[in-house]
Amino acid sequence: MRKNGSRGMAAPVRGTERAPRRRRALNQQERTAAWVMVLPALIFMAAVLAFPLIWSINLSFTDKVVGADYEYIGFKNYLDLLSNAQFQNAMRTTLIFTVLAMLFKTVFGVILALLMNMRFRGRNLVRALLIIPWSLPNIVSVLNWKWIFSTHGGAVNEILKQLGLIDKSIAWTSTAALAMFVVVVVNVWRGSPFIGISVLSKLQTIDTSYYEAAHLDGANAVQRFWHITMPSIRNALIVAVLVSTIWTVNEFELVWVITGGGPAMATELLSVFSYRTVLTYRTIGVAAAVPIILMPILLILIGQVSKFKNESM
Repeated sequence: MRKNGSRGMAAPVRGTERAPRRRRALNQQERTAAWVMVLPALIFMAAVLAFPLIWSINLSFTDKVVGADYEYIGFKNYLDLLSNAQFQNAMRTTLIFTVLAMLFKTVFGVILALLMNMRFRGRNLVRALLIIPWSLPNIVSVLNWKWIFSTHGGAVNEILKQLGLIDKSIAWTSTAALAMFVVVVVNVWRGSPFIGISVLSKLQTIDTSYYEAAHLDGANAVQRFWHITMPSIRNALIVAVLVSTIWTVNEFELVWVITGGGPAMATELLSVFSYRTVLTYRTIGVAAAVPIILMPILLILIGQVSKFKNESM
């Protein structure tokens, strides 16, 4: 028997001492490799996103005018905008446009997803065609729609004449209601596929046995939709709607090309108002303050996107 009990303990194996060191070394190498691979993307984002954002925030606190030096004037641009009638009109117009467009995009997007989830011949081809409105360059689709709603020779007027619904051409962008109708239609046409595709991807993960069991229990199609489909697609639908809302609030090309914000500023969104401020008054500082005012709202929407996206995973 050994007198000292500690001497009787087995000596630690060298391999077990080295294992944690090797793991730490491997972890450090992985972290280094990860930073090396991510660094170019971070530099790109800083150059393309962060720097212009910081520069815009800086300009919004100045009296910067095109071709002249500037001085810092604090929150004067923001206070002037909040009391500006044209800015208030642009806020209302943006809200109306966004609500109308998102309402119809959500409804049509869900309908498209449900239809594309059904089994029929040529389904894959139809799904591919569904992506076209969303994947086309925005300016290309907008120019086509401008021709479609053109007063002279436009496709819509010609079709309505052939059907005997109208005798003379309609000037689709001549009144506030018609102009808003046109820009909403174009935005819905372009944005519905995104929501449809997002919901469709979630629909395909639902176990069909749920529907079979509900059918055996006597549930009709509407009940199966509300109690099985909607809870399953809820988070995916919310994420798609939030992302599409952010894009809709920032819409510019569509309105600028088709209506130019008219008639009488009836379709002048905040993005158009900001652009027109630079063109008309050359006041870059005021124009830069317009999107900054929207930033808190957009940050809230982005935060909600992250929240529901994590919950849906």
